[in-house]
Amino acid sequence: MDQAAEQPRLKKPRVGEPRVGEPSLKKPRLKKPRVEEPGAGVQSGSPGTLRPVCPGDASGIAEIYNYYIKHTVVTFEEEPLSIETMAERIREVIVRYPWFVWEERGEIVGYAYAHAWHQRAAYRFAAEDSIYLKPGWERQGIGRRLLERVIGELRQTRLHVVMAAITLPNPASVRLHESFAFKKVGQFDETGYKLGKRLDVGYWELILNGYADGVADATVLGDGGKEAEG
Repeated sequence: MDQAAEQPRLKKPRVGEPRVGEPSLKKPRLKKPRVEEPGAGVQSGSPGTLRPVCPGDASGIAEIYNYYIKHTVVTFEEEPLSIETMAERIREVIVRYPWFVWEERGEIVGYAYAHAWHQRAAYRFAAEDSIYLKPGWERQGIGRRLLERVIGELRQTRLHVVMAAITLPNPASVRLHESFAFKKVGQFDETGYKLGKRLDVGYWELILNGYADGVADATVLGDGGKEAEG
């Protein structure tokens, strides 16, 4: 014998409660948007920190730079630097120029600084920038943040020009500098030789909002500006 299906018992809705099939009139609870702290890092949630260099950073910086010395033509140096030598370079540079590092969980993964363009006294209103990132940390915006900070510091000084010497081809470095309004002003062909290659070097220039002409006695950040021997 066929048995009749048991009919479900419907619950009587309370006052104000929507009937079955009717849309709810209750307002949805909106999730509060997360606000990222300025400078917290390149990527959301990144613990990265941009800070001024100190001589104690020499080990991490030397590790990065020595990779480029041994394996690339980005720098024309050919002999790796000791930690002591790098520490001495840092001490010499920061007397007159800015130097910043990017740190991730206590590890230095990039750095940028300015230094003298040439040693002759008349070049004292010109500087050159240098940027290096640890392999694997490219294309994350770290180089841009570092260069932006260095240029910002240089604009507060009496410097008039920032130069960038780039071994060619290096499209990433060219794009980075041109995004800050650097303009190519020259190229020397086959002036370098490293790792079995003759190398071209291009020169890019950024004119800062510097001081007026004629400030011959002005220095950059310290008491430099004396002509070196040779």
